[in-house]
Amino acid sequence: MKNKKLVLGLLASAILISACTSTNSENSVKESSSIETTVSSEISLENKIKVPDTLFKPYEEVEAAFKELGLKVEFVSASFKEKAEEEKHFLKKGECNTLLAQKNLTYFSDEQVGKEKAGYYAEKGATIRIGVSEEDFDGSKDEVIKKITGESSTDSTKSETTTSTTSTPIESDSVDTTVIALAVGETGQFSGEIIIGEDLDAGAYDIIPVSDTSDSFKLFKDKTAQEADEYKFEWLFPADEEDAEGDSLKNYVLRSGNILDISTTMEFTRVR
Repeated sequence: MKNKKLVLGLLASAILISACTSTNSENSVKESSSIETTVSSEISLENKIKVPDTLFKPYEEVEAAFKELGLKVEFVSASFKEKAEEEKHFLKKGECNTLLAQKNLTYFSDEQVGKEKAGYYAEKGATIRIGVSEEDFDGSKDEVIKKITGESSTDSTKSETTTSTTSTPIESDSVDTTVIALAVGETGQFSGEIIIGEDLDAGAYDIIPVSDTSDSFKLFKDKTAQEADEYKFEWLFPADEEDAEGDSLKNYVLRSGNILDISTTMEFTRVR
């Protein structure tokens, strides 16, 4: 009888030890997983510098802040009056635009690194391009400019559009009724609001800047997205000493219903 009790006691002890070991193992796995997640988040920002916001800050202040962080800055002329209007801000000459996507910047979202750490990051010594206003502009007023036609600055208007086949600008009234159909290999220069399928054929295009500073455009998926101000921003720079080829968009697909809002003038070459 004593032998049976001893055996049962040993079995109970073994089961208890096994259960404790299993529980400790599970806890260890959970802790390990938690540690790995934390380390992964930290590794993604290793050796990277968070770039401070530059919107509406004087270029001297931005230059000093970047230098302190070990970053270089290249100032380029830019027009961001719409942003000043949106923020009801009196834009002064020498104030900077917000950070925009470019090859030396990497954006990390809330989901990747948390809300407090989210933003643009760069490697130490990287050169960041920042747009700077060359003139004062009062964006605090509801109606800044009255056009000859009597339309306010918030009304949507079409700008001049030219193609490689003519040196005469096509008036906006003509553009409304004629779709410009570029054959594959043909090039055209466009500015202002362009509705794909109405002003320009849908297709794939190589796009390059025309000015010697920078060119940009907003791509709206459709009219609904435009009304909601939901767009993809593209900002291209011409060739310079650091970048002999300059920026370009290759095989850029434009679908019927897309809307382009081109800030200056850009060159489109149809590839398919």
